[in-house]
Amino acid sequence: MLRAPPLSYPETSLTEFLNKSAKKLPRKYAVVHPVKLTFDDFWTRVNRFAIALGDIGVAKSDRVCLYEWNTPEFEIAFNAVVETGAIVVPLNPMSKEMEIEYIVNDSSAETIIVRDKLYPRIRRALPKILGTKRVVVIGRRQPRTFSFHQLIQKHQSKPLSVDISPRDDLCVLPYTSGTVGTPKGVMLTHYNIVSNILQSSVAFQVHEKDIPLNVTPFYHIFGMVVGMLMSLCIGATQVVAREFHRESFCKLVERHKVTYAFLVPPIFIALIGYRDLLKYDWSSLRFVSNGAASISPEVAKKFQELTGVTVHHQWGLTEASPVVASNPWDRIKIESQGIPVSNTEHKVIDPDTCEELPTGDIGELVIKGPQVTKGYWNKPKETEEAFLTIEGEKWFRTGDIARIDEEGYEYLVDRRKEVIKFKGFSVSPVELEKLLFLHPAVADCAVIGVPDPYAGEIPKAFVVRKPKMKSTAREITDFVKRRIAEYKWIRQIEFVDNIPRTSSGKILRRTLRERETRTCSR
Repeated sequence: MLRAPPLSYPETSLTEFLNKSAKKLPRKYAVVHPVKLTFDDFWTRVNRFAIALGDIGVAKSDRVCLYEWNTPEFEIAFNAVVETGAIVVPLNPMSKEMEIEYIVNDSSAETIIVRDKLYPRIRRALPKILGTKRVVVIGRRQPRTFSFHQLIQKHQSKPLSVDISPRDDLCVLPYTSGTVGTPKGVMLTHYNIVSNILQSSVAFQVHEKDIPLNVTPFYHIFGMVVGMLMSLCIGATQVVAREFHRESFCKLVERHKVTYAFLVPPIFIALIGYRDLLKYDWSSLRFVSNGAASISPEVAKKFQELTGVTVHHQWGLTEASPVVASNPWDRIKIESQGIPVSNTEHKVIDPDTCEELPTGDIGELVIKGPQVTKGYWNKPKETEEAFLTIEGEKWFRTGDIARIDEEGYEYLVDRRKEVIKFKGFSVSPVELEKLLFLHPAVADCAVIGVPDPYAGEIPKAFVVRKPKMKSTAREITDFVKRRIAEYKWIRQIEFVDNIPRTSSGKILRRTLRERETRTCSR
């Protein structure tokens, strides 16, 4: 059975861990696009903003929401918040007011850092947000807010000294959809994040001479850790893309001689369908790695054939900071998620009896390692249910149905959880159902994920209309679109006479999925 080499993990704060690159490579570029910043420039801005945050009232363990696209300002703000000992709560830039209200209130965040073009959503949400004391705006300053750039300019650069307990103190609190439907804050400590940065840098064999193209979203744990933070850790020069566009992506690879990029399945699909793909020079790329959602082996092989670039497959989840498994470079099985990264163990158990299953059998995947979360924010019951004790040790229940082959490679088969994976994003059916019930024409409803060749899965709603109500599918989907982020939009609606439920009222999603499968096979 193959195993990744064991590592030792420093008992240090994330700030101290990352600062090594600034001290070692002060004049090297940390970022070369869309602006140029040396490591010394970068950390000077981080230190200044950290001092400024302290001056306006941000303290250790406070929650600070960060609502911004992929930009150098995101990276500066993120690291400054961490330096103060506060906790970053990343917000998806696609989030709408209802989603913002929920996360800010649930996390009890007193500070919001936001891009000026996103500020109108914050302004509209503020009346329903409890306890927020200050808003810092990146870009054009808004009334009754602080200016990000002015705060940096008016403060001196002096590293803060904050007492951090790496295994106990939280570093980041990303929110993820769960089986109960409402987003849950995942408590990740400094030790969790530092561990996974080290695990990932060894698994992916990256180094300071690399030039990564960071296009996966920084607010998402995948782009945050293996994109932004790993780049800073190894001293690489980042090319930062706010979002993915085929032409600009190809131009950035060629212009900056990019050596690696972490992507998601829709990007691969978009690139292999791009007619101008082969007009660009791909020779600088050592590899591209797929994460956040499973990729079709056919898609990966097609990209590899067209560009000559090695496609690497790995897997993780927010609760594991996020990387759990990665393919060894000398034994890539593109249909597999790989073997566990260093100091990480996995088992497959019977989800009902919790007994370990023989090699090759299909069951629920459980994991343990230094990168695994402490649990869910203010949710002790969900935290307790997420862990299983086996022979005196705590194992995290991933909710994924998988098998492990004789060499230790993982193969994800299905999900025990009911979340829908749309382009790598988790979408909660229950959250969508709660929103649908707000529509005056909806008497009952259920949402499931249905297969889609481009997105992986799309949300489909089964809706029972109230008597005499004639609302169309278009009207209901538009109602949903106005209230939530685009990736959560309901893509299909089918009107039905009833929703299958148990005697206790629980939706029988399996029945709906089986019905959908029969319909599609006709």
